[in-house]
Amino acid sequence: AADAAAVPIDTVGALDVGGGSAQIVALPASRILSSGDGGSGPPADLDELKTRVYVRSYLGYGANHVEKRMWAAAAAAAKATGKSEVTIPCAFVGRRESVDGVSLVGGSDFDACVKEVRAELHALQTRDGTPMRAPADVVGTGTRFLAMSLTYHLTHFLHVALPSGLDGFPRSTIEQVRAGSQIACGTSWEDALAKWDGVDANTATDRLPGRCFDGALVTALLEGGEGGDGGNGRGGVGFGFATDTRDIEYVEDVNGADVEWTMGAAMSLVHPARAGSIQCDGKVAGSRRKGGDDGSAGGVEYVVALMIFIGA
Repeated sequence: AADAAAVPIDTVGALDVGGGSAQIVALPASRILSSGDGGSGPPADLDELKTRVYVRSYLGYGANHVEKRMWAAAAAAAKATGKSEVTIPCAFVGRRESVDGVSLVGGSDFDACVKEVRAELHALQTRDGTPMRAPADVVGTGTRFLAMSLTYHLTHFLHVALPSGLDGFPRSTIEQVRAGSQIACGTSWEDALAKWDGVDANTATDRLPGRCFDGALVTALLEGGEGGDGGNGRGGVGFGFATDTRDIEYVEDVNGADVEWTMGAAMSLVHPARAGSIQCDGKVAGSRRKGGDDGSAGGVEYVVALMIFIGA
């Protein structure tokens, strides 16, 4: 077995939200020195270590998928009542988009948007039987998390777009992300396009309309929150982070290394001499912008993905 004194117990978890899925991975200090099933002591090897890593991937919880389902549902509900136009809360004021022959018009009611997103996440979890709430030893214990892909793209956009920036960035609380998103979403689409098109390298013109929705989705995914009633309890709809936590840092890279290319960095950090020979099953799912806004979240779907951040 490994020497306990030589095992690093300061680890960093990862949060990844893309266009198609959402991931969380962490290795709390309590699990490094205890297996959780009666065993104790540090892991003897990588195979044992990976059994102690908490990793969950939620397919269909990404921005593009959730947004598309919600817009389709809004259009269907409007058509069922004979309407050809309906106001939706999750879009910039006056922004229009045609879905299934129905004109969806942005009304920018951010609180209502968060409530609708929570309801959609609740429906997904009920259907799949997969509650998102992370265990108590994963969130809320001071473990630092690096949040990437959409979570970074959204918060960085808010930081460069808002006149006073995003409070606390890059370690903004969920409350601050929500407040910044609410301010941005209250902007008319005409003004948003004029002021913010091109100000952020990760917000292409075709993604700018979705930044209002992204703020609600990131808020709902990270915090606790009940389901259909839109309450602010900690009922499992999101990962369960406290809204005032400073444990989350929104990043695009770590020491110049792309955080979404986890496997190669993990091998070189854990065992440099064998970095060229270790083989693990896994895949990197990316998009045109580092696994960001329009595809599956990139790179955190490895069981041992967390190891890139051990001692970071």
